[in-house]
Amino acid sequence: MTAGLFDGQYVWHPAADDRVLASVCVDIRAGRWASARTALAETRADFGLRAHRSLVLASEAADSDLAERWLAEEPGPESALVWARVAVHRALRAADARDERAAALE
Repeated sequence: MTAGLFDGQYVWHPAADDRVLASVCVDIRAGRWASARTALAETRADFGLRAHRSLVLASEAADSDLAERWLAEEPGPESALVWARVAVHRALRAADARDERAAALE
């Protein structure tokens, strides 16, 4: 099939070709964090992959209480990392929206 014959729609996902991350994103949206713990623990020696996975997972978790629940239920390096990334994501979103509470972060 040539590119000109494709009638479908391309769908981009922040996980890119990381199938593990794509699967974990589904779990995060469903409120489950156990697979995220495993996926992040596997990356402790690969800082680039760890940074990418934690950033994508934080963006998926930012609209829920998942990061807070995970950190409360199982404090550790992976839950703390996601919690911190979620906090930054929320702060940046508040600043972009010119939320009056964002001034307290300066």
